[in-house]
Amino acid sequence: AKNLQYQPIRVTATSYDAKVDTSYTIKELTSVRAGVYKVPGFDYSKAHSLGLTVSESMFDIQYGVSKYSEGRKECFRPKFEIYLKLKPQTMFIAAELKNNSCLFKETYEHEYKHSQFNQKALETLKEELTPWITQYVPDKIYYQSSSLWISNVRADISSKILPYIKSRYEEIANNLNYSLDTAAEYARLSTVCANRN
Repeated sequence: AKNLQYQPIRVTATSYDAKVDTSYTIKELTSVRAGVYKVPGFDYSKAHSLGLTVSESMFDIQYGVSKYSEGRKECFRPKFEIYLKLKPQTMFIAAELKNNSCLFKETYEHEYKHSQFNQKALETLKEELTPWITQYVPDKIYYQSSSLWISNVRADISSKILPYIKSRYEEIANNLNYSLDTAAEYARLSTVCANRN
């Protein structure tokens, strides 16, 4: 049992920089936003979307064992790794906004905050899952059937763990993003560049 290879048990969060895309018009962004993102209590009927940040999260769990068998007896050390990733985020800024104009800069800064919030949500989730993972899979040698352990873990991943991770990430990210998308912020954006280019 002492010869069992160490197996990692950890949560990893990976980020990628956001890129800017200016190929969509205000009209196109407004119709896209209406389909994918709504702020509670905000009337979109008169709103035009100057920017939109699109983010796609990916969650991957890798598991396995390093085992030692002698006759019918078996012992193993588990491997359990959770990977939290954001694909490169895209900050769409309306094609009508001139680069380096006041409105372009304000829209860019607003959308950049959204991209940072999405990343912060991933880091927050990592911090929440780190103590949980050490309880769920203690780093120790198990004196039992590894195949039974693996089948139990596989069932948990599909029915409980991954659904929880996905819903919890959305909850954290939405709460952060809603704190930025307020009626007051929209009012500020609509007037902040009135006297500037």
